[in-house]
Formats: sequence, C-alpha cells, structure tokens
Amino acid sequence: MKEVVFLNLLFFLLIGFFLNKKRIPPFESIFLLLVVEFIFTCYVGVLQLNLEEWIISEKVSLYIIFRLNEVIVTPVLYIWCFNLLGNRKRNKWESIGISAVFISLIYSMEFLLLKWEVIVYKNWHVWQSVVTIAIIMVLSYLLLLPFRKLLSKEGVNV
Repeated sequence: MKEVVFLNLLFFLLIGFFLNKKRIPPFESIFLLLVVEFIFTCYVGVLQLNLEEWIISEKVSLYIIFRLNEVIVTPVLYIWCFNLLGNRKRNKWESIGISAVFISLIYSMEFLLLKWEVIVYKNWHVWQSVVTIAIIMVLSYLLLLPFRKLLSKEGVNV
C-alpha cells in the first residue's frame, strides 16, 4: 500500500513539475539537479552511515521508496522551487514565502517516510532536518550564482 501511495505522489509531482512553466534555462536546471543530488546524497549518507543518526528500513520495498525519494523527489522539489523563483525579480517576502513552502514540502516527504517507518530517527530532531533543508537550498543558490556568471561569460542566454 505504501508503495502505491508513494508512486502516485511521485507521478503527481513529476507531472506537475513538467507542466510548470520553466523560468530558468535548461543548463541551470541540469546544474541544480547535479548539485542538489550531490549535496543531498552526501547529507543522507553521512547521517545514515557515518553518524548513524538515521536508520533505514531493511525491507526492500521501503528501501526502494527511500532511494526514490532521495534520487528523484527531493531534487525535483528543489529544482521546482528554483524554477518558481526564476530569473524574475520578486520582492523579498514573496521569495521567502515560496522557499518556506518548498522547505515544508521537502520536510513533509521526510515526515511521510518517518510515519511509514522507512527511516527512523535515532539522535535526530525535526528542527535539524528543517535547518539542513534550508541550508541545502541556500548552498545550492550560492553555487548557482557563479554558474550563471560563467554562462553569461560564455555567451549562453540566461
């Protein structure tokens, strides 16, 4: 049952993502995918293997749900957030609001994994996850800025 619900959520997320108007160029989206994938995978790997703060379920179906969340769902949500923020100038509060909505969406996926006992917190707390999600978002944006400068220097339309 959990697998079906998760796959339905995954399909709705992907359909919504691909139907949404893209406001950032494809090169930036690919760069963000690679950056977020790298940072988030390292974050999960350190928590799971090195610090042993999270315990991942040993059931195969739940482990597949966890990996799909790590590899597809979370990076797509980050990219979707950056697409909504886009190149267009927004006021500060609008950008903070969009970021807060996506931080809560990303955490809600983690909370769903907690409720299904896909992951179990050992010495980890909710606020640490929320802060880490926000840090990953800020770090991804800070890495995107020099990439945008490089693209404009190379003559790619940004």
